[in-house]
Amino acid sequence: MPHTHKETQARVPVLQAWRPQAGIDSHEMGSDVEFYVDPPTGPVGPFFPEFASRWFESFGNAHAASLDTLGTDYMTRERYNYFYPGYTTSYMSYQGAVGMLYEQGSSRGLALTRPDGTVRTLEDAMQNPYTAFTAALEHTASERETLLTEYVQAHREAIADGEDGIQRYVLTDESGDPHLLAEAVDLLRRNGIEVDRLTESAQLSNVQDRTGASVGSRSFEAGAYVVDAAQPRNRLIRALLEPNVPVPQDFLEEARARVDRGENPRFYDITAWSLPMLFGIEGYSTPDDSGLNAERVTASAAPESVINGGEASYAYLIDGTQTAGLPALLHLKERGHRVAMLQEGTRVNGDDYTSGTGIVYAGQSGASVHDDVRAVAEQYGLQVDAVGTGLATGDRPSLGSGQVIYLDTPSVGLLAEEGIQAYSFGWAWFTLDRQYDVDASVLRTRSLGSANLDEYDTIVMPETYGTEAVQREAGEAGLERLVQWVQDGGTLVTLGSGTDVARDLELITLRSWYDDEEHADSLRVSVPGAMVATDIDRNHWLTAGVPDGFHGLVDSERLYLPPEGPPNPSQRAGIRYATGGDFTYSGHMWSESEARVPGAVFAYEERVGSGRVIAFAEDLNYRGYFRSGNRLFLNAVLVGPQAP
Repeated sequence: MPHTHKETQARVPVLQAWRPQAGIDSHEMGSDVEFYVDPPTGPVGPFFPEFASRWFESFGNAHAASLDTLGTDYMTRERYNYFYPGYTTSYMSYQGAVGMLYEQGSSRGLALTRPDGTVRTLEDAMQNPYTAFTAALEHTASERETLLTEYVQAHREAIADGEDGIQRYVLTDESGDPHLLAEAVDLLRRNGIEVDRLTESAQLSNVQDRTGASVGSRSFEAGAYVVDAAQPRNRLIRALLEPNVPVPQDFLEEARARVDRGENPRFYDITAWSLPMLFGIEGYSTPDDSGLNAERVTASAAPESVINGGEASYAYLIDGTQTAGLPALLHLKERGHRVAMLQEGTRVNGDDYTSGTGIVYAGQSGASVHDDVRAVAEQYGLQVDAVGTGLATGDRPSLGSGQVIYLDTPSVGLLAEEGIQAYSFGWAWFTLDRQYDVDASVLRTRSLGSANLDEYDTIVMPETYGTEAVQREAGEAGLERLVQWVQDGGTLVTLGSGTDVARDLELITLRSWYDDEEHADSLRVSVPGAMVATDIDRNHWLTAGVPDGFHGLVDSERLYLPPEGPPNPSQRAGIRYATGGDFTYSGHMWSESEARVPGAVFAYEERVGSGRVIAFAEDLNYRGYFRSGNRLFLNAVLVGPQAP
């Protein structure tokens, strides 16, 4: 990738080098309560280190004694849990430390009047974490010998755990993006996990795939990555690579009671985060610990650029498994070359190419095309094939087929500020700008009534705070101009709750499950971040390059159904959640969701006048790590304006 998470990479090596026994993540929170310190509430992940949980109690007592002398209000065992492994606090614990959280009620600047009329000053807000910090330091020093001894013992126990049950995890790029495989491997290595790479093929028994289904005995080719569980970061390995992390039953019973009372069930974050599913790569696990011919990975796994076949006389092909190939095409378009994308797979010169494969027509370009392709390939680490013919094998589409979408560089606007969820905006901007080097202009919601929307080919509407919130900021005139812009030929891409705005504006006829009279009074039950198998319409341009076995990340109560009536080419669902025996998921769902989600729409396109709306039921850029959703998002944003 052209950019990396430099800020995160700057912190992680410090934790790796220091190997702390205790760590604190201190935050400000809303003003409704005074101060929070661990121990946490439930649920705690089944792989969460017992060492950290045990020391929560010890540090918690030290915190309480210190805060009692201060006379401050404080709470423990509420709001915050350690089920999801991605928080800084839980991350520190998975690295071997006792990772603890402080949350201080905000003074909203210098002073805030509480509901009871008392005042919290900035000095007050600083005093609580300072007191807790001091207590933690003193407790660490006084318990130094015991803490260090148990820290070492916890690592030995982690290694021993890896010698039982599932002992090995294997990652391959058989059907996924090789760049995302490399990124997953580098992510593991950055976080202290040892990764090996097969130097010879290996046969392993009792293998399970990334969904947990048994595939029996399986052969893995040289080049596959292997993570042995018997190592100090065993707990983190299991948390990231297991296909499913079960939610403790006692918490589920409490959460269900809250749902039935109309309260927040307290799933603080998603319940499924399998790295192979999130990245759309193949992942396997096995108890087979037989010897392998492999070598330790000591450098970045990022693939180097390769141009096979020398200089192309007809075209350069970038296989569609490489998500970065799509923005790379548009960089080449900006340099004056003719580029296109295949909607379906083909076979040229005896090699197979998936849907989404990029074409650079070298024979229609100047001499600079060869150097430009080489430069862009190096920028993105792409594998490119040079071919001397546009003729495909058999009935496969040729490189000038009607299945080709010729591309131009679109001008992209990204809605932001009031009415738009800041996180969703940030994730979309990060995917475009940082991950794939795609320019996007920030388009303030309040400017919809005055900006020249004709400057944009695509406008992205991230998750919102509802149609009323967007309308308050944009005004009726602003939303009317947005509707007219779509009708005049614009491409509107909506994410999650942004899709409800498009429905309320009557831009699309996508239905909600709750719209049906028989469902109108049904309890709205949200899915707390589960990954669900899908059915992909391979005849739809939107799904070009999307990996087989794509799982949608469901994190809401939204249930969309296609318009009623006979099939309409102007109204198409590109991806729906699977049904029947194919409906599988990772994470937690309530029984209502298990009955309602199958067959619901995940990705949808509707033609509106001369334009179109491309609507997604969920946020494809969630937290910046739902990486298998990148291709769908880029297709919508970059190909949408020129799609058939």
